[in-house]
Amino acid sequence: MAESGRTPQARALLQQCLHARLQVRPAEGDAAAQWVEVQRGLVIYVCFFKGADKELLPKMVNTLLNVKVSETENGKHVSILDLPGNILIIPQATLGGRVKGRNMQYHSNSGKEEGAKSKLLR
Repeated sequence: MAESGRTPQARALLQQCLHARLQVRPAEGDAAAQWVEVQRGLVIYVCFFKGADKELLPKMVNTLLNVKVSETENGKHVSILDLPGNILIIPQATLGGRVKGRNMQYHSNSGKEEGAKSKLLR
């Protein structure tokens, strides 16, 4: 998400779903794996770049929630807010990658430490 002429601070990819499931903790010993599930709605993959700050979040959330990507039975396009739908947000570092030769580079991505310090998603 970037304004014209500015370096992007984040990248998001939206995927409509009828059902989505994400494993958040693998099975360990006697403990079963833990999963997060949503029904019809959106899966949003997001990657933050270096320099991303809290001012980005309200605009990004507004855009993602109000974009008209879903289609109703009568063919009208509506946002996730217009539907009875769910949202699953997944951090996805590969959205920030660039190809250099035969390799992927992630130099522009916000690091774990930077994200923790800025408390971007808290």
